[in-house]
Amino acid sequence: ATFTFDPPEKITRWQPLIAWLLVIPHVFVLYFVNLIASICSVIAWFAILFTGTLPDGLAGPLALVIRYQTRVTTFALFLREEYPPFSFDATAADGAEDEVEAAVDGVPAGGGDDVRQREAGH
Repeated sequence: ATFTFDPPEKITRWQPLIAWLLVIPHVFVLYFVNLIASICSVIAWFAILFTGTLPDGLAGPLALVIRYQTRVTTFALFLREEYPPFSFDATAADGAEDEVEAAVDGVPAGGGDDVRQREAGH
């Protein structure tokens, strides 16, 4: 997997104050979403323990939480200039729609060929 990132070249003087004020509602949402994700993680752990696989119904919400948390964190740390939406859907700005969909479908992003070869016994 490759990662490319184009940080803003210059941060204006007023942006830190405004950005931190704008991120406050996202922090509250993120707190409650992380509580739900913690519960899903515990349930997922037991599901993996007993079935050996992560159910799609639990993988999806966990991927959405990670995506949302990344958007909020990159905005709060001035790595992204556009305001993050209050949405959990993948956007073109995320740049990882295909990888997230592949990971949710049960194939880890960037490692699908290795997994398929191991399952086939190669």
